[in-house]
Amino acid sequence: MVNTNLDYKSYPANENNYSVGRAGKKIEKVTIHHMAGVLTAKQCGSIFQDENRKASSNYGIGKNGEIGLYVDEANTSYADANLESNRTSVTIECSNNETGGDWKVSDKVLNKLIELIIDIFKRYGITKAI
Repeated sequence: MVNTNLDYKSYPANENNYSVGRAGKKIEKVTIHHMAGVLTAKQCGSIFQDENRKASSNYGIGKNGEIGLYVDEANTSYADANLESNRTSVTIECSNNETGGDWKVSDKVLNKLIELIIDIFKRYGITKAI
């Protein structure tokens, strides 16, 4: 497994916040979350660097459309509150452009998310998005 070929910066999550490997599972899907805040990729990454957080994501897309890598795709992030889902998905956190309300995401973030999903789908042979 390799990480995206798109331009990104690495902000590694604390080792307490993910598992090494994927327990023999293959990546079959992408799980998308919103950050519940207007954050840069670096700011989101700093949250996952807290050893007591017990949460992480493989990637994040910050408010300016920048991609952050927090957990290598070869490893299991703790994003879905479901170990099996975590082991079989690449997880992506997206910055909002407002707090509360409908928790909207900007077009810049959405467009970068689409680019990243296409990259992941191509590399893992995923053909269906739900």
